[in-house]
Amino acid sequence: MTDSMIQNEWLRLQALRSYQVLGTVREEPFDRVVRVARSIFRAPIGLVTLVDHDRLWFKARSGITFCDAPREPSLCAYAIESDAPFIVADTHADPRFCALSLVVGPPYVRSYIGAPLRTPAGYRIGTLCVMDTEARQPSLEQIGILTDLAALVMDELELRLVATTDGLTGALSRRALLTAAARDLARVRRHGGELSCILLDLDHFKRINDTHGHAAGDRALQEVVMLLKSATRSEDYIGRLGGEEFAVIMPGAGPTAACEIGERLRRCVMNAWLPASAGEVRLTVSVGVATLNAQDAGIEDLLRRSDEALYAAKTTGRNRLVSDLRAQPLSLLQRTAVS
Repeated sequence: MTDSMIQNEWLRLQALRSYQVLGTVREEPFDRVVRVARSIFRAPIGLVTLVDHDRLWFKARSGITFCDAPREPSLCAYAIESDAPFIVADTHADPRFCALSLVVGPPYVRSYIGAPLRTPAGYRIGTLCVMDTEARQPSLEQIGILTDLAALVMDELELRLVATTDGLTGALSRRALLTAAARDLARVRRHGGELSCILLDLDHFKRINDTHGHAAGDRALQEVVMLLKSATRSEDYIGRLGGEEFAVIMPGAGPTAACEIGERLRRCVMNAWLPASAGEVRLTVSVGVATLNAQDAGIEDLLRRSDEALYAAKTTGRNRLVSDLRAQPLSLLQRTAVS
């Protein structure tokens, strides 16, 4: 794989994860589209498939019982390589697919048609597909209808993205971030693993607004989010908790990795500057880091310990990182003393 291909795949995965739909439960709007597609094609199997780094996630499914599958080799992985619908009229006659487990075993797929789910920026994040146990060639009318239905799936995802995204910065809203973090916490509780949280607060934000105006303050918030996105991993997600405070949730990251990422974010922001009418604006952030532990009852506990570490970073000079391993719990009276 070339460097360009690697970069394009990273951007595609970033686009997929921005919708915060991987691992979520089945929902009627997507199930309805699958039912319509199956009816039009008179096909026994229909799926809304999202293609992640190493697996397929079925947001909607009919005709199969499992909710995910390995990405390679798979029909859907091929289907996202082009903007055009991907058609396999007879899997038995195609050497790429004739030995696939779902072809030689249940559900015995003989034909496939998949329309790519294409984001407004052009990234193909999955497919709406139907599969049959008999060889068949779809009509042009059927192909057109499946393409339209795939666009409806993307419209639904886009509407949800607007509802869950901070309008100024493009980060997740507070509610959306907490929902996603609670889901990841539950997954860690079930299957094991680690989960960390970074809280960041833009230092002296009021001074930026007072000196350079609110437009400069808005640009500073937007710049910080762009820097955070450029310096985090593809599986991490960023939310705006309110004002100038942001959170980064990091599935799979333990204390060491979380602190390394947090320090990288701090330095990334510190090295940036923003042009303004009264001179350039230098940006810094205070950073608090915490990792999920056995005593955390829910995501609120993880956020609280991150917030305590952030408060310690602010009270000891700002533009620094503090881990919850070093931060002490703070009383409400102490907290109100810091602006």
